[in-house]
Amino acid sequence: MRAGPKLALATITLLSAWGIATVHWYQQEEREALHKGVIRDEELYKLKVEQFRKAAQHQGGSN
Repeated sequence: MRAGPKLALATITLLSAWGIATVHWYQQEEREALHKGVIRDEELYKLKVEQFRKAAQHQGGSN
């Protein structure tokens, strides 16, 4: 096999591997960001439920 085709094959292989690794990295970053959003939403939901309970107890206690 001549050097030209070997070089082309090596270049294509390296670029493909680099592209796959880059996409995988971006997907991991996005997955982590989405998961942090879910955790934040759950914490906000718990705070709102607690505020609602306190408001309900306050209204019930003043009657």
